[in-house]
Amino acid sequence: MICHGVTLPKVHHEYLRSIRTNSNYSIEKFSLRYKHHEWKPYYIYVSFKNGKDHIELFDQSIYGNAFLFLKRPSYNKCKIKMEKIHSDITIGDYHYVSDGKQKPYNSNGVSCAVIHNEKG
Repeated sequence: MICHGVTLPKVHHEYLRSIRTNSNYSIEKFSLRYKHHEWKPYYIYVSFKNGKDHIELFDQSIYGNAFLFLKRPSYNKCKIKMEKIHSDITIGDYHYVSDGKQKPYNSNGVSCAVIHNEKG
C-alpha cells in the first residue's frame, strides 16, 4: 500500500475530547472520511447520543491541520518506504491529485496498481 502516514494517537484522542467538551454530549459515531455530498471533499462527522450531529470540512479542521504535520514518528522510519520494495504489487489511492487543467483526469480520484515481479 502507498501510505501517507497517520497522526499520533494523542491527536485523535485530543480532538475527540475537544468535540465532547464543546458539545457536552457523548459521541456515538465518528468518521474522518465522511462523504457528506460525494466522496470529495472529506468531512469529519460526529454523531452524538442525543441525536445531534457535528459536520466540518476535514481540510479546514484542526484535525486536518494536525494530519499534515503531526505524524507518528514510526512513519519517518518506515523501512518499506525507505528501502527496496518488498512486495509483489503496490496499490495506491490518490485522494488529492489535482487535475492541473490537463486531461485525462478522473474527478473521482486516481488509483494505481504497480506490479513489481511476475508473481504480482
